[in-house]
Amino acid sequence: MTSAQLESLMFSTMLLGVFLLIGMFIRAKVSIFRKLLIPASIIGGAVGLILGPSVLGKTGINLIPQDWVNIWALEPGILILPLFSSLPLCNFKDDHDQKISAMPKRKLYSVLMTGFVKGPTFALQMFFGVGVALLIQGFFPNLFFYPGFGCEMPHGFNGSHSLAGVLGGVLRDGGRDYWEIAQGVGLCYATIGLLGGIMLGIFFINRAIKNGKTQIVTEKTAFSDNVTYGYIRRVSEQGNLGRETTESSNANTVSIHLALVLIVSFMGYSLRAYFKYMKFGFLSDLPAYIWSIIIGYVVNYVMNKLRLGWLFDKKAKSIITGVCTDYIILSAMASINIDLIASYMVPILIISAVGFVVTYFMTFVAFSFFMPGNYAFERAIAGWGTNTGFAATELALLNIVDPNFKSPVLEELNLGGIIFNLKDIIFVPLYLKYIVSGEPYAILMVAAVEIVIMYSVCFVIRALDRKEQKKEGLAVK
Repeated sequence: MTSAQLESLMFSTMLLGVFLLIGMFIRAKVSIFRKLLIPASIIGGAVGLILGPSVLGKTGINLIPQDWVNIWALEPGILILPLFSSLPLCNFKDDHDQKISAMPKRKLYSVLMTGFVKGPTFALQMFFGVGVALLIQGFFPNLFFYPGFGCEMPHGFNGSHSLAGVLGGVLRDGGRDYWEIAQGVGLCYATIGLLGGIMLGIFFINRAIKNGKTQIVTEKTAFSDNVTYGYIRRVSEQGNLGRETTESSNANTVSIHLALVLIVSFMGYSLRAYFKYMKFGFLSDLPAYIWSIIIGYVVNYVMNKLRLGWLFDKKAKSIITGVCTDYIILSAMASINIDLIASYMVPILIISAVGFVVTYFMTFVAFSFFMPGNYAFERAIAGWGTNTGFAATELALLNIVDPNFKSPVLEELNLGGIIFNLKDIIFVPLYLKYIVSGEPYAILMVAAVEIVIMYSVCFVIRALDRKEQKKEGLAVK
């Protein structure tokens, strides 16, 4: 890399920081953005897009060099490596932590059911996203779809703008020349999912309260000012960024955590490079972030055994995760090539509509069926938030119907997340393999297998729970 290239990287990234601050200001001043809880990174990225070559540049006013936009397009695929590498790290267990295996049976069934009911939604979105795209192409054979079109919907809906950026990076690493289009399409789905998820989520909440479906909140409520404005002015209400585990005169705490994340990222990247060099087929096809996640679990296990919880802190690590997420979204939004994705807007809207319908049935209807009377709506609205947006949407919607998280829902969602991690290690590599190779029918097959397995387990757990209810003399629901 030359000094000129390094300067372009630094200056273009600095400009993204300016856009982030502009996004903060706009959200605070524009009520519709506050009501819809649009993150500052998305607003700022949209500002960058408008000021860039794709919009303002069409008028002949070139404020942002195309080289900078090209850098932004590459950043999501790079920043996703430390983002995913950090997820398994700093999850230390204290002696007083309750182990899943030691839980009472009904509590265990509730945790498992929460995870297995919520778990297959990504697969269902994948199945219908790719399936509907194939149907559209069947009716309109002259409409060009690149291989695997439709797989962007679950990535955009489930992982929002971050996972949409991942998809582009994976396709780019796989040598697919349509990676930039797929990334742009994924970002469209992410925006539609986030906006629609919030608006429909609030509608569902108000309807559920009116019909007596909620178990904690019985009247309409609203988001707090801290949530809507996106910042906390009262110093007494502000949280902390984590424990300072090192003396700043020696090494900054965040620097130590960043070093750990980068080491795991490098190990994942190196392992994939080795497999690729050795031509190990399927293993070399997997993106580096998959290997980084696996290595991260191993590293976290070792640190647990060595009792290094005093040196590494989950909140301090989350600073790195948050920064990566914000800049992934900023760079991905600002680098959308509108011309490339314009011809796909009608199929995108059709598939998005199908995605919302599928997600509704596989959250609200599924939780009502499998977990009646056990905070079914509260679990469903949280699942809806995750499966149309991201974790912040889940928490915001859940907090309306479960203020201060008094119910066991949030705890059980977090514990049930273990199921996501385990099944994703198996299924995500398969999805990515066939997405990169452009085999839509193989994608459908993997999705179908995951759906069958996950719901089969749901029925088994439901039967065991009903049996336990009878044993305890409770009314079976």
